[in-house]
Amino acid sequence: MSRPDGSSGGQRPVGPRSLGGHSRDSLPSLGDFRITDGPRRGSLVVLQLTGRLDGRAAQLLQQRCNEVRTQGVQHLALELSGITFLASSGLGVFLAETEEFKESGGSLHLVAASSVVASVVNLLNVGRFLSLVPSVDDLVVKNSR
Repeated sequence: MSRPDGSSGGQRPVGPRSLGGHSRDSLPSLGDFRITDGPRRGSLVVLQLTGRLDGRAAQLLQQRCNEVRTQGVQHLALELSGITFLASSGLGVFLAETEEFKESGGSLHLVAASSVVASVVNLLNVGRFLSLVPSVDDLVVKNSR
């Protein structure tokens, strides 16, 4: 069924992409949710997340994490300072991807969590299952020890 604007209301298709060389317009986004490639620090890839991480955005994030892992990345940091809303499905992606990266010999880290993310993680008492780090620099120092 189409909407008044003529669209079907479905998600925009997201195709495969490399880890570098994106223009901002080609990056995956949904509503105000956006995933942007951040700085690469050796074997650590950083994805910056902004906006509302709701159910549909969680599916997009899950897909992007799978793409990154498929490309051979072992260590992923999700920079979360721009997250303005976190649904349980978004938290579920953090937990599931933490396990996926561990099983493949790597790691997933949540970096610079916004107050929204920190509140949800603390309220649900799931911080012990996640790697929460104040900044990418702190993560680099932590991993160099």
